[in-house]
Amino acid sequence: MTSEYPPVVEDLPDADQPDEATSELEATTPSVGSEAHVPPKPPVTGDREVDEAMELVSDAFGGDLDFQLEAYESAHQTLQDRLADVES
Repeated sequence: MTSEYPPVVEDLPDADQPDEATSELEATTPSVGSEAHVPPKPPVTGDREVDEAMELVSDAFGGDLDFQLEAYESAHQTLQDRLADVES
């Protein structure tokens, strides 16, 4: 009778010990609260209102949730208004 499972390999690394690649990755990955992770500044579009809206979104990163929501809603409204202006 043959087994449908592959043979067990005895010399596998211990699952409790992280390998070097994982350890290096964890060491270089910034944590959520880390100040090392700063969002890039948004590109300049040449449209003052759009640029201000995108700057507000960028500035909201890392702020409290209420400020982020207000910034995103404001930027969303501004961008919708600008699109409506372009379409008309």
